[in-house]
Amino acid sequence: MKTNLYAQKWSLLSLVFCFSLVGCQQDDFFEKEFLENSFNAPDVLVDKPSELPPTDGTSPGPVTDPTPTEPPAKDLVCDPFGYDDEATSNKFGIHAKLYDASSFPGRIQKLADVIQDKYVLPSDLYFSRLNVTPRNFSEGFSGPDNEPLKNASGDTLYEWFGLRFTGRFALTSMEEAGYYELVTHSDDGTIVRVNANGETREILNDDGEHAPRVGCAKEYIYLDADSKLNFEIDYFQGPRYQISMVLYWRKVASTPQELSQVKKSSMCGKESTASSVNKLLDEGFTKLQPDNFLLPAQIVSNPCAK
Repeated sequence: MKTNLYAQKWSLLSLVFCFSLVGCQQDDFFEKEFLENSFNAPDVLVDKPSELPPTDGTSPGPVTDPTPTEPPAKDLVCDPFGYDDEATSNKFGIHAKLYDASSFPGRIQKLADVIQDKYVLPSDLYFSRLNVTPRNFSEGFSGPDNEPLKNASGDTLYEWFGLRFTGRFALTSMEEAGYYELVTHSDDGTIVRVNANGETREILNDDGEHAPRVGCAKEYIYLDADSKLNFEIDYFQGPRYQISMVLYWRKVASTPQELSQVKKSSMCGKESTASSVNKLLDEGFTKLQPDNFLLPAQIVSNPCAK
């Protein structure tokens, strides 16, 4: 009788221990999933690898569920900024989660104030590209039944929010393999992370509340025809109404030896105007197109694709 009792206790302890291990295995599986989907390329660093900043409640990385999923239609928000162009396949697109930080105590100063699990909304947003040129944003996000998404107070959400975009960078058939430089044109803060050479690193940081401004990557990324480079882009909108989030890149070199001759954009860190955008174009930067954005590997197809 005592033997059976001890056996039952041991089985219970083993079960609890097993459950605890399952959680660890899931985390390890996610990290492995993220790393195995990275591209295999030469070292692209021109600066030392950056440490990822703390996010106060949420970890950087792509969509954490490794099981292919498609969200129900009621949770969908499709291209809320209304682009006219579309990707050529439902495998393209950018997935995003929306964070309502209107209840944050005090004034929001940085992305870590916004991108927290407690602020995430249930909706799944899909974008065909990141081409939100400077504009007023007062109507908010059109949610289910074309009703605007609300903040914690029940008001239309058009300020004090964040977006976490995830997907994979890819070249189109018209683009050449090589080293690429990323820049953002955003109002307010933006941080870009990629998974390069088996590790996640922050390559661009233009955080903080600011007017439309050009943020430049501190590292180059290597892409070729087979590359599927995981990315995570965090963005937040501070006070109403001005908003902007555009992603540009340019090829700067074909070989690692050529990188030492590359000069950074003259517009880095400068507030952007129509003339500064033209300067970016003159320097060879182009906006990323819909076919440059593959969905995260965990998402089977873009439910917003027509």
